[in-house]
Amino acid sequence: MDRVKIIGCAYREWALKILTTVAQDEIAAVDMTIVTSPRDVTSELVDALKPDIMLFYGWSWMVSKEILDKALCLCLHPSRLPKYRGGSPWQHQIMAGETSSAVSIFRMTEEVDAGDLCVYAPFSLEGDLRDVFDRVVKIGIRETFRIIARQRRDDMDFWSQSGTPTVYRRRSPEESEIQDIRTMTAKDAYNKIRALHDPYPNAYVICADGEKLYLTGAHL
Repeated sequence: MDRVKIIGCAYREWALKILTTVAQDEIAAVDMTIVTSPRDVTSELVDALKPDIMLFYGWSWMVSKEILDKALCLCLHPSRLPKYRGGSPWQHQIMAGETSSAVSIFRMTEEVDAGDLCVYAPFSLEGDLRDVFDRVVKIGIRETFRIIARQRRDDMDFWSQSGTPTVYRRRSPEESEIQDIRTMTAKDAYNKIRALHDPYPNAYVICADGEKLYLTGAHL
C-alpha cells in the first residue's frame, strides 16, 4: 500500500489529538509532518515534502495562494458552514443558543471558510465544552481516515456550500466579562460561562473591589 504524505497544521489541543492519532495509526499508512506555527507553513516546506494533502485543523491564519496552488489544502471548521465562518466558532454558536453543529471539512480558498465541502458530520453542542471537544475529536479522526482512503483511491468528492453565510470575528479577552448578569436568563449565563473554557479567557465579573472573579464552570 502506498503511503499518503500529509502535512498536518494545528496548534489547539483537540486538533493536535486528531492529527497525532491518525499519524500513529499503522493501518492508515501515512507519513505525517505536524506543524504548529504559521511561520513554519512555507512554500519551501511544501516543495521539500510534496504532500498528497495538507490538513489545517482549527487553524487561525490565512494560507497563501502559492501554497493553496501547490497542494490539496483541507480545513476542519466546527460549524455548519456557511454559518459561523471566521473566528471563535464554538463560542459564538453556544452563546447564540445553538444546540447542535457540524464538523465541516472543506477545500481551502483565499476566502475565509468558503471552499467546497468534502465532510459534513453533525455533533451536539450540549453539555460541558470538554465533552463537545471530545465529540469533535472522534468525528475528526474518523473522517480523516476516510479522507485518506478517498485520496488513496483518487475519488475525493466536493460540493458547494449552500445557504446564506454568517461571518464572525475572533473574540477578545475583554468580551469575556459578564456585565449584564441581572438581565441575563440563567440559560444565557450558563452558555456564556461554559463556552468560555480554557484556552479562551474564562468568563468573569468585576467585583466591588475591582478584582476579577473568574467563572470556570456552571450547572443549570
